[in-house]
Amino acid sequence: MDFVVIDDPRQLDALQAFAPGIIGRPVAAIAVCMDRSGNEGVGLELLIAFGYPAGPVRVPRRRRTMAQIARRNWFGCPFEGAAAWDGDGPT
Repeated sequence: MDFVVIDDPRQLDALQAFAPGIIGRPVAAIAVCMDRSGNEGVGLELLIAFGYPAGPVRVPRRRRTMAQIARRNWFGCPFEGAAAWDGDGPT
């Protein structure tokens, strides 16, 4: 696995065209790549964008609890004990 730090403005612009989920203009990004020699070459496994928003940030009115968002092993399978992370579980 290789980690590629991207901070060149032209590369970041090209990255936004490839990954439309990036919001705003990051100051840098890290691409986690896997060498798949013999199959498709190098594959992008994960992309992490860094930076601060240029304008005001809209904060959700109510944050979802860990029990509402955490899953174990499979999507849709509740993560038992997640409520304790929110302070809602048994003490």
